[in-house]
Amino acid sequence: MVSFRKGVLRISNERHIIDYLLDGSLLILLCAISTFGTAEKGQDYINYAGLLLFVGLTLAKAIFEKKSSTYLRISLHTIWYGTFIILAVASSLWANYPASSFTAIPRMVQVLIIGICMMKYIINRSDMERFLTLMLLSFIFMTFYILAMTPATGWFSGFLGSEVTGYNSNSIGFMSSTGVLIAFYKAYIRKERIFFPLMLVPLAMVFLTSSRKSMFMVVVGLAMIVTLYTGKKHYVLRIFVILGVAAAFIVAIFKVPILYQLIGQRFASMSDYFVGGDKTADYSIVRREYFIQSAKNFFNEHPILGLGFNNFGITLGKNYANYSYAHNNYWEIASDLGIVGFITYYWFYAYLFVKLLKKVTKGSTLAILFFSYLCILLMSEYGMVTYYTRTEQMMLILCFVSLNFERTGRYLIRPKPIEENDDETAAGQKRFSEKY
Repeated sequence: MVSFRKGVLRISNERHIIDYLLDGSLLILLCAISTFGTAEKGQDYINYAGLLLFVGLTLAKAIFEKKSSTYLRISLHTIWYGTFIILAVASSLWANYPASSFTAIPRMVQVLIIGICMMKYIINRSDMERFLTLMLLSFIFMTFYILAMTPATGWFSGFLGSEVTGYNSNSIGFMSSTGVLIAFYKAYIRKERIFFPLMLVPLAMVFLTSSRKSMFMVVVGLAMIVTLYTGKKHYVLRIFVILGVAAAFIVAIFKVPILYQLIGQRFASMSDYFVGGDKTADYSIVRREYFIQSAKNFFNEHPILGLGFNNFGITLGKNYANYSYAHNNYWEIASDLGIVGFITYYWFYAYLFVKLLKKVTKGSTLAILFFSYLCILLMSEYGMVTYYTRTEQMMLILCFVSLNFERTGRYLIRPKPIEENDDETAAGQKRFSEKY
């Protein structure tokens, strides 16, 4: 492993060639998801190539290390997401449009398979940090690819990237925001200063997408990381600094013309809508409220089992000639699968929230990143649907895997706290592998 920390370059050659091949396949998969994830059927060969490489090499490594006997152990995450998939498939029995219930299943099965392989990949803290770095690199690649494929005259027109990647600007912005949080965690908490300049790349993409949710994620996420990380000197001063930076940012997006054009005017229209009472100020919010209210109405009509998985959009289209998704993960799931589906899906979020909060209070720096992300995701899902999106689901998997890195060595026995020593003992690695 190659790492740069506190001005020292460290190179470890304890890994085998198959480990580096696995790293490469993972990077290909992450780049395929972030940049080419919406390719049409028959043109998504990059996605499947990355997936097959990552899965195949994960199997090869398990065989190489003679861990095939433990490979079928099932994690809590696999049980959770697998149960949700089974419920989604079963809903075709009562759905008005049964075929629609299967539309998102292939993507969700991919998430399940990726999650199983991720838990085989991340055996120790060094693996976790490497995974986060590769994920950040995939977002940087996405940014440069979008800029390369877009004429320079269109870089500052707002909502950048949707025509290149097929994702909407909010999805691109949210991935970029995730990259910002990862880079800031690496630089601010891990003290790997090289990540400060790297953070600027996804941060620039956040602005260029004109995504309000993504900007909210950056501001709130950075503030949470600074607030929760009490290990820094001059802690109170740092809190005031982050508040000052946030205030300066708010002023800048309204006063600097280019920033106002990209994002400021969108916040202004939102303010006019909610504060000024002008219901014509923001058509985007009007549409979202309409979709959310429609989902609520469907839930009230079918409160127990819902319309059937992925039936919200087609039902809305048949009845109101306006096909769309609910733009709200909570009400999308509730309208599709009722209260049964809502509980089946969101109990895992509650589990992660409690466990990560407990780890934050015990001083785990890794938990600070994932607890901050989870809180932002819970808030953002009121305006986006994520139950099948691979990037958000992969971050949830990382949240779950991080629970096994305890300061006291619940599964990984360490002579020092995890933040100070990234090398696990063989016994600790064996226990973690046997568990997952």
